[in-house]
Amino acid sequence: MNPLVGTALSYALVLLSWEQGGWLFWFACLLALLALFSWRPRKILLPIGAGIVLAGLVLALWQYSFPRLPWQEGQKVTVEGEWLETSPTAYGWKGILRTDAGKVLVYTGTEIGAGRRARVSGKAEQPPPALNPGQFDYRRYLWHRKISWQIKADRVSDLGPGSSWRLALAGLRGQISQQALNNAPGRSGTLLAAMVWGQEQYLESETRDGLNRAGLAHLLSVSGFHVSLLAVPVWLWSRRLGGSPWWRLGAALTLALFYGALSGFEPPVLRALIMLALAMLGRELGQGKDDEAGLALALFLTSFTQPLLITEAGYQLTFLATWALLVPGRQLRGRWAWLSLPLLVQAFTLPALIYHFHYFNPWSLLANLLLTPVATLALWLGFLAGSLGWFWPLWGQALYPAAALPALLLLAAADLIQQLPGARLAFRGWSAAATVLFLLVLAWFLRGGWAGSSGLWLRGWAWRLLPGRWRYGLAVGLVIGCFSLYWRWSQPALQVTWLAVGEGFAAVITTRTGETYLLDAGPAGKRVVGAYLAQAGIDHLRGVIITHPHADHYGGLEELMGKVSIDWLAAGPGAWQEPALAALGQSWQREGTRLLTWQQGEDRQLAPGMRLRVLMARTAGEDWNQRSLVIELKKDNYSLLFTGDADRQGLDQLASAYRPQDLLAVTMPHHGSRDGASGYWLQGWQPRLAVIPVGPNRYGHPHQETLLRLQRQGIAVLRTDRQGAVSLSWPEGEDPQISFFRQEEP
Repeated sequence: MNPLVGTALSYALVLLSWEQGGWLFWFACLLALLALFSWRPRKILLPIGAGIVLAGLVLALWQYSFPRLPWQEGQKVTVEGEWLETSPTAYGWKGILRTDAGKVLVYTGTEIGAGRRARVSGKAEQPPPALNPGQFDYRRYLWHRKISWQIKADRVSDLGPGSSWRLALAGLRGQISQQALNNAPGRSGTLLAAMVWGQEQYLESETRDGLNRAGLAHLLSVSGFHVSLLAVPVWLWSRRLGGSPWWRLGAALTLALFYGALSGFEPPVLRALIMLALAMLGRELGQGKDDEAGLALALFLTSFTQPLLITEAGYQLTFLATWALLVPGRQLRGRWAWLSLPLLVQAFTLPALIYHFHYFNPWSLLANLLLTPVATLALWLGFLAGSLGWFWPLWGQALYPAAALPALLLLAAADLIQQLPGARLAFRGWSAAATVLFLLVLAWFLRGGWAGSSGLWLRGWAWRLLPGRWRYGLAVGLVIGCFSLYWRWSQPALQVTWLAVGEGFAAVITTRTGETYLLDAGPAGKRVVGAYLAQAGIDHLRGVIITHPHADHYGGLEELMGKVSIDWLAAGPGAWQEPALAALGQSWQREGTRLLTWQQGEDRQLAPGMRLRVLMARTAGEDWNQRSLVIELKKDNYSLLFTGDADRQGLDQLASAYRPQDLLAVTMPHHGSRDGASGYWLQGWQPRLAVIPVGPNRYGHPHQETLLRLQRQGIAVLRTDRQGAVSLSWPEGEDPQISFFRQEEP
């Protein structure tokens, strides 16, 4: 193994495990040392490699020990600094302000361009953390970029120009992007601005979601492919003209650097710049090129300033795709190489895609083969239109309609692919360990050059256990079979997850047979329920129950449209007459979903030994809280109660008529308000656990009196605003187990 490659792999392994901490980190350190010892190089290389891995770890610790601003949550602050970047949001603008004490994320209603100085006054907050599986962890994302605070600005003052080069660059970006938006028809303008110049802030959400579902989202990422399209032709053309090799190299790299600055030096661009510089320098000096060493060096250099970017999807995908192209891909020869190479790249990126996004569109394999020339044409024409239009606007007006034709074809293909049968395969339980093992087996199967002529070390004994020509196939089948059996046996008979949706409610019920039910859907705009279902590999719901027609309990259903299918929607008496819920129900009916009205006494068997019953469904009351459904989930002799927003009087009446044998958990009504827990029902039922679905609010939920009452009665309390999503897993023949997403208060 190339020592530089071995060191890079060891360094990456340690960085990937560092953020996880605990035994995983120390196990990764041990594996890194074993990898270093397995090189068998000269003795001097071993301490050098170990020193590089150790230096990388120390650097990571140092990089993320940056000073935190000494603020308190909710404190009113005033800071001055220079805008590094700005982009539109649904409610105004957001940007990064670089102050003398560090970087701050600012939300404001005023647009201020990059490179200008500003004074910002407002309330300081820590970025919101992820509280649910599958939810985007914005706090972690910003921390990787050394941002630990955000400000919701009350006042922003423009203090005039700051950095001249940032002002010039921001002006150029805006000019080129506006040319694409103004001269390319329809959605093609925003697609070209995103594809060619990295300006994704102009892209419509439906276009972005459509490309994701079609498996074509990589077209939006400015990558090494873009840099190569620019730099390599310029370099080859300048070689034909002759002249100094340093002039040729300088011309190509200057153009690539200028494009990287325009598109915002993303990790794929930096990786491509480093590798291109090494490859062209080697060719100019007559030394050839070492693709593996170049890729390893690119990993080191791109991860030094922001080491934890290595944990993000885009970073991993660019290195996996490049490695597949340069190492096993270089062995492909013959007339079918053009077909095999894209498939090889997709094979190596597929496990990481599934790990990060939890589903896969099999039609994307064919689509990427057919649409790669179309995307290349759109990029070339977009480059030409943007660069010429910068100098001569009339050229941009003439060329952008031509670039729009392949862009519109890409959009039409994405729309078509989403409608094909089997266009979304959801993966459930796919882990980081499965991803790594899949990649190792695939590399072993293809005998990639990175493993050396003797292959992986585990070939020594495992290889001889398998007969003849079937060795590779049996090895792959054995690994996949073991993971499938493990996944099947590890599924609990029942899993209930109370999601953290803020000031609202949503719970997901999954049975051993794989059927999933949703109890309420949370408020609109949170994008929590869909993210949780996606990461769990769930694209079909057997049923959805709405306890009452308040938006904080059903609003999230609108965001599930087009992402999951639902057999039936159930609500209480009279609920479907409410205009907002009725309109939403009609939309789902057009998707083939049945609308049901559940009365008191409704009883459904979810699985053998598992039933769902409506204990209370009032037909009259002053408001919908009083008429909220109260639902019992019963397994064997144990019960879970979901109370919606039921009031004290209704729960007291129910408690006088019915008492569950063993109540494991109750969902506290109305987010832990004082009225909901003030009756005798809580003392009569005596649950072991109380789950309070709550988020930031102005009502004081959960009320202190409710918390004291639960404490006096010895009932354990979990709050979704502090513990995040709460899960109850019930393996067959075992006691139920409670877990929660966050181990400490956010």
